[in-house]
Amino acid sequence: MKNDGSVYIPNVRPGKPISRLEAWQSTSQLVQHFPLIEPAARDLRDLCPGWVPLFWDFCGKLASLVAQSARGSKTRIASVSSGETGFLVVVEASSAAVDGLTRKYQEKSRHTCANCGAPGKPYRIDHDKQRPLCANCAAPFMLADDLKALDSMSVNAAGACPFVVPHGIPKTLRPAFDLWASSRPMVRMDNGKVLGCYPWDFVAWVAGLLPLKNTIAALVKERQKGW
Repeated sequence: MKNDGSVYIPNVRPGKPISRLEAWQSTSQLVQHFPLIEPAARDLRDLCPGWVPLFWDFCGKLASLVAQSARGSKTRIASVSSGETGFLVVVEASSAAVDGLTRKYQEKSRHTCANCGAPGKPYRIDHDKQRPLCANCAAPFMLADDLKALDSMSVNAAGACPFVVPHGIPKTLRPAFDLWASSRPMVRMDNGKVLGCYPWDFVAWVAGLLPLKNTIAALVKERQKGW
């Protein structure tokens, strides 16, 4: 964390999630430095860790802007919340300039990883949820989705499926599949063209990925703690 003797702001390290403890230590000092946020102090506990450095920057810019305004003494941040696509801020006794600044930083949060603070974009993290994430932080969620898709393919293969088509394998697992398939017998046409792999072989390969599934599930659960 950055430390100038009085201010603690988490460092942004792409792919290295900011811990909930770091976020709490940092946001607990916001009210001391920016009294205008006092009404929303409780809300800060629920701010996604990756957005904390950006929110510090927003508060600094807002405090500077308010200090130059005739209405500044009444301006307060009434609430802060973590939405699916970014943080949401409600400002009391606002002005056109304050509204513009607030919209600007809310939009920035939409492109900031909710885990580590690096540049990001929205990724689906569940069947009905999304979060802005960098590619590194999104990887476990994408892999978890692909492993679920692979399970469905395995169930079909165990049924009446005559063979499994390689191009149906999810992209994050394709390199591992290709490596495995290179040493396995394939279903071929009379001209030698590969149609796919035998279903019983495929089911056995998917079953062998169980340790990976458990590891990814644990990683996904850990990264969702801050949300």
